Amino acid sequence: MKHLIEYCFFSTRNPYEFAMYEGKGIPEVLKWLSKTTYYEIAEDFNKPYIIDNDEDDFKLRNLKIICINKKVSKGESHFGTYSNHILYKAEIILEFDFFSPNEEEIQKNLLHEFLHIYEVYKRYENRSSKKLQWDVTQILRKLKYNYVNDTFLWNFIYCIYLTTSQEINARVAEVYSLLFEEHISDKEKLINILKNSSTWKKLEEIKNFKFENIDYEKCLEFFKEYHSQISTSQKFNIFKIPKNEKDVRDILKEYKIEGLGLGNKSLCIN
Repeated sequence: MKHLIEYCFFSTRNPYEFAMYEGKGIPEVLKWLSKTTYYEIAEDFNKPYIIDNDEDDFKLRNLKIICINKKVSKGESHFGTYSNHILYKAEIILEFDFFSPNEEEIQKNLLHEFLHIYEVYKRYENRSSKKLQWDVTQILRKLKYNYVNDTFLWNFIYCIYLTTSQEINARVAEVYSLLFEEHISDKEKLINILKNSSTWKKLEEIKNFKFENIDYEKCLEFFKEYHSQISTSQKFNIFKIPKNEKDVRDILKEYKIEGLGLGNKSLCIN
């Protein structure tokens, strides 16, 4: 069966729409890496696994896969160092239940994290200014833990993170892996599989996000900290730096209109 799902995205006009298109497939090197890596780490989940790759479009040295035994399945990636078309010492951390490993779920998380690393690698290769988007996602992941006691901000920051371009593209990889591996062409069955996936659940989290129980002083603190941690040689702004509650309300209104994403309103690069 030819690639069923080649590309999916959240509409910039309506973030609650979900569309699928042919024409922008997951790179073959990532499909291959996610599959072969699983079988290698499955030999001993307690042992770190090192990857070197010499494919022309993705050269890796000492990419480390670390598995952690936990009940919740998830992944995390760290980019490493890029030099002369080679990425050195990137890292992928996988968490899952060693005693009941779900091969499909682990491969999906591997593909997700490989795609994150691959995207940034290609931005270095092409000297793209979009590396700033990667920096933003890393900052958001760290800042979230400063607000563990504020339910609104904890969920708000997470939803912003979910709608960054890197996370959306990584969800594309998850959808591809999930649906293509079914090897079926029944549209209704595929839609049902999609709607029961973790990718769809993330979409629902964004769609159903509530702007309520807001501590505006805490939000003021967050937006100032968020802005201060982004450094780049480019001229940019994340809204107007807020000075009071009214400014915070204006910013939150923009996020609400834009569907929480890092669209034209939330990140402007001139």
